[in-house]
Amino acid sequence: MTMKERIAFVREMVNHGGPGEREYEVLEDWFLSVMADHWRGSLTTDDIHMLWDAFGDAFTPKTMQGFVVRKPHGYHGDWEIMDRIYTCWTSPDPHLRNWDLFFHSRHAPRAVRNRIRYFHSRLDELESIIENERIDVLVVGCGPARDIRTYLEENPGTRVVFTCIDQDPAAIDYAQGLCAARPARVNFRVGNAIRHLPKSQFDLVWASGLFDYFSDRLFTFMIRQLYERTKPGRTLLVGNFSPHNPTRAYMEFGGWVLFHRTEQDMKALAEQAGIPCDACHTEAEAELVDIFLQVRKGREANKSIQPTSRKLRRG
Repeated sequence: MTMKERIAFVREMVNHGGPGEREYEVLEDWFLSVMADHWRGSLTTDDIHMLWDAFGDAFTPKTMQGFVVRKPHGYHGDWEIMDRIYTCWTSPDPHLRNWDLFFHSRHAPRAVRNRIRYFHSRLDELESIIENERIDVLVVGCGPARDIRTYLEENPGTRVVFTCIDQDPAAIDYAQGLCAARPARVNFRVGNAIRHLPKSQFDLVWASGLFDYFSDRLFTFMIRQLYERTKPGRTLLVGNFSPHNPTRAYMEFGGWVLFHRTEQDMKALAEQAGIPCDACHTEAEAELVDIFLQVRKGREANKSIQPTSRKLRRG
């Protein structure tokens, strides 16, 4: 398909108000075709930007996909786009709403929403295991804290106390507003997770949307830091998008690029960090897009661990 044909395809879809459900797969295939040519080098970044312009208002912050492309907060995966994903936000403009319905129907946004259910199930397990004691949970890269708010609403008698850290002050302000009804249950901190982690240890350490942005070297460094902040006998949970992500072309067309990793990749990086292999296992949410590395820290584990020099082999 030529650039002229691609632009004509977009403009036709824009003119009739965005994709209907029967056009979803055709549009998904269009994004895949465009990005396949881009990955091969036959479409330049300037060509991609020209295609962005063809979408008109559908690629402005008035829509979900436009919010991703234009990054009004300066970075991808910011607290506002994440909360819009969690709440299935759609544009009040009826001419743009179909684009948002398409966005939310894709595998990656569904996987993000599945994180909440997964996180809540791990918290419920802690409540059943730890009896009559306070439960301390560290949330790294908390974003809007929508998952915490809903847990507090659904579990008014919870013994969980959350410590939430995010580098964006606007994210913390927004999260504090969402959780204002239970201030005693949530402590918020503004800080870069690489340099400003709490010194104490926790019953659960949760980092669901952070490691997707880390190189292998930074992944290894950070998982070691979070492991050291996990209490002996307790759990560290790290999320990462899998290469089995049917929405990858759509995301990368909008500039949202992640480090996708397999289960084997995540385990190998944890081993490089000095974490015992038998302490790690992986789970996935229902879409099989978001993988969670669950690290159970041994009761006799030393606080300080040493990384290994083994290199990660990519499949």
